[in-house]
Amino acid sequence: MDRRVAGIGILFIALIAAVWVFQTPSGNFLAVQEKTIKVGYLPIASDLDLFVGVDQGFFKQRELEVEAIKFEKSPDLISALVAGQIDASGVVGIESIYAATARSPNEFKIVQVSLANSDTEIHKIVVLPNSSITNITQLAGKKVGVFPGSNMKTLTKLALKNYLDTSTIIFVELTPNLQLEALSSGQIDALVSLEPIGTLAEEKLNARVIEVNFLAKSLMNPMPTAGAIVSTKLIRENPEKAQKYAEAMAEAAQFIKNNPTGSKQSLVKWLKLNATTAEKVGIYAYVPINELDVSLLQRMADLLYENKVVEKEVNSSQLIYVH
Repeated sequence: MDRRVAGIGILFIALIAAVWVFQTPSGNFLAVQEKTIKVGYLPIASDLDLFVGVDQGFFKQRELEVEAIKFEKSPDLISALVAGQIDASGVVGIESIYAATARSPNEFKIVQVSLANSDTEIHKIVVLPNSSITNITQLAGKKVGVFPGSNMKTLTKLALKNYLDTSTIIFVELTPNLQLEALSSGQIDALVSLEPIGTLAEEKLNARVIEVNFLAKSLMNPMPTAGAIVSTKLIRENPEKAQKYAEAMAEAAQFIKNNPTGSKQSLVKWLKLNATTAEKVGIYAYVPINELDVSLLQRMADLLYENKVVEKEVNSSQLIYVH
């Protein structure tokens, strides 16, 4: 009898202690930590699906708290994810995804893809209004600014190789905050821009667009240029949280499709644009992985391998997030 009473007493004390822990600041921290997902993003309009997901409350509706962490280029973001410093990403350059997979397979899965096509005015090549450059063949021997990291430089080379000897182009990697100044000061002769920089160049510098949508026109149409990824570590250790992330991103994609103009207002907050500029910015078509023609991913993987951009063949089906 005494043992039974003692046992009940110990159980009661343990229960009280557990309740106390979760009511203390440390307990609250544990609860918040369980809901938090660390998401890397790039400071460009391509991350609109993530921005919209946060602003429209699609993550909160699923009891997820997004801790958004900014990176300047895709390779750094992927390295952080592989190292366990973040759980997921907004957009990451497709070339960076395949290059990382070739080096370290099974580190992450793709949950959503950003497609460029003939209607998505994302990729622009711009020059100053008084530039003598009027078409892409005249980029030979010129200094051309590109988004940092290998993705845009690689894709630009592949897209332009049928028009000129791309080895003569001097590519200058520039973070978005430096690109307009570099163009206006003459540090570069042309800029391969991602939104919103192309739109800002037209507004602030009266820049001329000598080519738009050149990646989709020259390589694939539609073309998967980037993807949102989630770490296999998170999928393994907390599959429910990974699934909620994928679902929230998919809901954001649908919201953007149904309300593109309203969605762009998230760019005002995240990229510090004014509302008028935000409305002009070109955006991707965002497609959840379970709605995508996955053969597009394999075609892109094969293209990169055939052009010796990635060191090994990649089986895209192994990158698909399935829940």
